[in-house]
Amino acid sequence: MNNLDYDHIPIPITRDHEVIIRKSKTKVDDICYRIIKKRGTKYKIIKHSFNLLMTLLYKLMRRSVTNDLKEKAKEPIDTKLECYELIPLTDKSIIVDEKCNGCGTCAKVCPVNNIKIVDRKPELQHRREMCFACDEWCPSNAIHHWSRPEGTKYHHPEVKISDMLQVK
Repeated sequence: MNNLDYDHIPIPITRDHEVIIRKSKTKVDDICYRIIKKRGTKYKIIKHSFNLLMTLLYKLMRRSVTNDLKEKAKEPIDTKLECYELIPLTDKSIIVDEKCNGCGTCAKVCPVNNIKIVDRKPELQHRREMCFACDEWCPSNAIHHWSRPEGTKYHHPEVKISDMLQVK
């Protein structure tokens, strides 16, 4: 996740990003080792059980999630669009406020080229992937995403804006 808004998660979770990063590095090392040695997961039964449970949970939540996405995509409730079709359209609910100075950072960091700068303002192209890069890296704090409470912006402390621009 690229924010530390964990208040909606009903189980205790560490909020210390240094602990999260340290644990993730250990996990990545283990995954790399298993790939190199051509070994599968050591948690095969747990993984399959979890996947089954999540599949059932997603089926139960599908209508609610789809309806929420329709609202964010500003599509009629009776639209037949599926979740994967609605997600790119949810940028219709992103707000760019008067603090925008037209610098274009948002367009430069967007990995799917969802943003064009027109008349020194971001114009969203409805191809979004919900990565929040535009929101995270806006130097004017002018971009506001519908699912992000004020003050929850976060990016990995080892990632710099130059890294984001280099990847593109």
